[in-house]
Amino acid sequence: MAKWLEFRENIRNYFPSLDQSISRKRLLFFFAAAYTVVLVRTAWMCDDAYITLRTIDNFVQGYGLVWNVGERVQAYTHPLWMFLISAFYALTRESYYTTLVISMLLSLSTAVLLL
Repeated sequence: MAKWLEFRENIRNYFPSLDQSISRKRLLFFFAAAYTVVLVRTAWMCDDAYITLRTIDNFVQGYGLVWNVGERVQAYTHPLWMFLISAFYALTRESYYTTLVISMLLSLSTAVLLL
């Protein structure tokens, strides 16, 4: 046992970055997994999000960025988010889960980049 500990210590002294790299990857994986669990368990949408979702539905159907068809009223306050969701909504035609998945992926990406 003592020889094993001595061998391990020699390896760590010879390759100090190897041990830190493995530990960092494990830590990053643990935090990403824990953050994903928290995101999935607490996922929700407020009623204001449905204003944007109705605007997106009208936009994808070809009526423009309006709340009611035929009325020229801007019903969104976040064009980048709206266009991002619109692109994925055009593919899935499902607004609720599409919005949640995009939100979770962007949140997870931000958390990983910050670690």
